[in-house]
Amino acid sequence: MPLVRVLALCVPLAAIHLAATAADCGCAPITDLSVQSRTGWRTDWTVQLPVDGSRFTVTHVVVEDDFVIAQTSDGGLHLIDSADGPTRGTIRWSRKIGAPYKSMHPASSSPTFVMVATDQEVHCLRRKDGTTAFTERMPDLVEASPAEADGFIYVPTTGGSIERLPANRVVDPSPSVGISSGGTVRSAPLPLGQQAIGWITTNGTVVALQPFAATRQRSTVQLPSPSAGRPIMSGDDLFVATTVGDLVRLRLRRTTPLGLEPAWRMPLPGRPDGSMILDGEMLFVSLGLDGLVALDARTGGIRWRANGPALRFREGMGLVAAGGGRLWCVDPVGRLSLLDAATGRRVGCVPLGDFTPAAVTGKPGRLVLSRPDGRLTSLSPAG
Repeated sequence: MPLVRVLALCVPLAAIHLAATAADCGCAPITDLSVQSRTGWRTDWTVQLPVDGSRFTVTHVVVEDDFVIAQTSDGGLHLIDSADGPTRGTIRWSRKIGAPYKSMHPASSSPTFVMVATDQEVHCLRRKDGTTAFTERMPDLVEASPAEADGFIYVPTTGGSIERLPANRVVDPSPSVGISSGGTVRSAPLPLGQQAIGWITTNGTVVALQPFAATRQRSTVQLPSPSAGRPIMSGDDLFVATTVGDLVRLRLRRTTPLGLEPAWRMPLPGRPDGSMILDGEMLFVSLGLDGLVALDARTGGIRWRANGPALRFREGMGLVAAGGGRLWCVDPVGRLSLLDAATGRRVGCVPLGDFTPAAVTGKPGRLVLSRPDGRLTSLSPAG
């Protein structure tokens, strides 16, 4: 690119007024050390996935507390260690599941398994080494990857059924049992605490199954509208944004009567776009063209709302990470915008270059970026 053209791009960005401690809007990407020193975030690791970047791409990235699962269009499933320690940032294992370009749902995980669904099959791999625990064919097409709870695997399928099968197929190879889901379920079920399981139908019904004596007690809560994006589970609390523009906090009762009960419901100043992150006692919700809002997770009270041209997010953009007193968003022109988490004030922006945000985790303290050639970079707050 000619020097004159580079300057023409950089000078207007550099003219944007920022606080002295803010990240600049120059041409240096987030992976640049000088930019990281100003943003307060640092690179934890960068890995190159074992994939032919000229033919295949990264399709899904799932971020958990101590590992990252990356899926690639060649049928690859890769687990990267992100826990503190000498193996941090290394690929623990890679597997091929199915043929190239075959549809795969985003993977899910449990303390025992990494699970992924393709068409009518569920593949359960041992988390420690990626070896196959079992592959099970379901009676119908699978709508989303499964979840594990209380020794069972729960798989949402077409036709309004949740298929339940024992997690230890060596000890108990009995066939799956269909449970009425109460509607169509197109996202992975939600482990609720240690033993309960739940799911949300496309019409906004929240269903919970809790062990009770020798059975499982079923309870339901009807939301005012379908959920927007994946809910956040924290302890016994479930935070759900709805398409009508509400945020609902549900609490799982551990004593009789069992079930989910509403803790509070807060109307939002806009419609959620599905991006939501809980950081401590602050809950941040992206509102698409209506900006961004922060709420007190305990009470539902709105702490602040940020709006304006730089914070009106198009589809697929918006809130991507939080932590260290900062929020990261993708602005309308494809840059990373940095906000003060306490006030919502915009304090900087950084070009993404050839990276794209790979996942909105719902977990604070992690920003994962991916490149088309299969390179992943993970960042977290410094200090």
